Amino acid sequence: MLDKHRQFRDEPLIVLVGAGPGDPDLLSVKGKMYLEIADIILYDALVHPTLLSWATSDCILIDVGKRKGAHSKKQNEIHELIAHYYSDSRLIVRLKGGDPMIFGRGGEELDYIRSKNWNVVVVPGISSLTGISSSLGLSLTHRDIARSLTAITGRFKDENVKNPWDIVIPDSDTLVFFMAVTTLNILVERLLVEKKWGDKTPCALIYHGTVSSQKIVVGTLSTIVAEQKREGIKPPAIFIVGEVVASLFYRKDQELFGTRVILFRDKDKSQGWKEFLSLAGVDVVLFPVTSFDSLDVSNSQLDCLFKSSVILFTSQTAVRYFIDLLSKNKLDVRVLAGKKIISVGPSTTQYLSRYGLCPDFEPTVPSIEGVVLEYPEDYKGTVFFPCSEVSDLSIKTSFIDLGVEMSLCPIYKPVYALPSYPVTFNDTDILIFTSPAQADFVLANMKIVDTSVIIAIGQTTYKGLMKRDLKNKIYVADTPCVIGVFKTLLNVKNKEV
Repeated sequence: MLDKHRQFRDEPLIVLVGAGPGDPDLLSVKGKMYLEIADIILYDALVHPTLLSWATSDCILIDVGKRKGAHSKKQNEIHELIAHYYSDSRLIVRLKGGDPMIFGRGGEELDYIRSKNWNVVVVPGISSLTGISSSLGLSLTHRDIARSLTAITGRFKDENVKNPWDIVIPDSDTLVFFMAVTTLNILVERLLVEKKWGDKTPCALIYHGTVSSQKIVVGTLSTIVAEQKREGIKPPAIFIVGEVVASLFYRKDQELFGTRVILFRDKDKSQGWKEFLSLAGVDVVLFPVTSFDSLDVSNSQLDCLFKSSVILFTSQTAVRYFIDLLSKNKLDVRVLAGKKIISVGPSTTQYLSRYGLCPDFEPTVPSIEGVVLEYPEDYKGTVFFPCSEVSDLSIKTSFIDLGVEMSLCPIYKPVYALPSYPVTFNDTDILIFTSPAQADFVLANMKIVDTSVIIAIGQTTYKGLMKRDLKNKIYVADTPCVIGVFKTLLNVKNKEV
């Protein structure tokens, strides 16, 4: 990935990016590339927080979201922010929900930018118009039912509109209303006076489509207002009217759809976990709280590496900083010739393969405890252990009990910080902690609700959490990896059912 757009551009650039209907995985590849190299991101209220986690650490993130009755920024203020930051070859991303050019006021922002003769690019997004209905298997233009489709805003410039006759209803087989919850009763009243739309006409309200908080209310024009009130459907939601709605039959093929997890993890390691869990239907909110800095390593510590006969890697991070250590000292992986390499588990093994390294031993249980339990008897000599500054030093005792000398060499340290953007926790969230130090930092700096379930990646993290006076239900993964966490999520979900 390019570090910064300045490598290929000298002038400032504004990019309007469509974030899609809600699910962060529905963002376009091009949209993600711009987020990863942006200098400034002006984002809407409804964009998924995981999208913001892809920004660089020095990117300026500004919430300009418009919420009903509580606008963060007025449209002219957003224009002023764009003007303020348009300089010094900066890349400004304006991140908007859905498609920026469909009921997103992207046209107004584009007109403003063009009036200044500034550089601008538009990256389309999947609109809620099609994205939500398609995700539910609902064809808005089913060949046998509907030959026409119309998108309509349910919001009026004059929010005091009470007269249904002021609303023009187009002649179309399927109608999709955006932002229609607060005016639903007016819209329904107007539809019912049209001959085309009888009180038995199928319709549906879909709240927070494509994400874990999604709610679907299906009814007819005669019942939908009462259903909306009974179910407590609030904005944002789309309102679909037409015979095509009668074919709506939503089945959760993904067992974990509707499960929202907050993944506390370092930024570099989050992506693989997110992809795995997302494919199972999990709504993953990335919450990167950890970064790393390298530590100075003395010549005497390097001598321990040269004299060792075994080298132990317990994480991808350890591998990465070990390779950096070699590079800084004008060395390469040839120093490992003749040494036995131990990998703690599959993810570390896969990362080692990036550098052409294949471990000689990997325990069946991917943990440091697994290494101790299954340590090969013929692996004699000193074990060199490149580790974190906060690693549990008691592990050395476990190896001494095996009759094995260990040389611990801290080569990196974790740095903890909260994201620069807000993440609101829900009562039903499942929080995943992947280290005890990380859990200590989060719990010391954030308030979590007692109803949130906590999953610890392994026994060390679990024991640290159990020392706290938490009222939350706490589970521990059988194996400290994403597959172990996935199995624990299934277990938690089944218990809830």
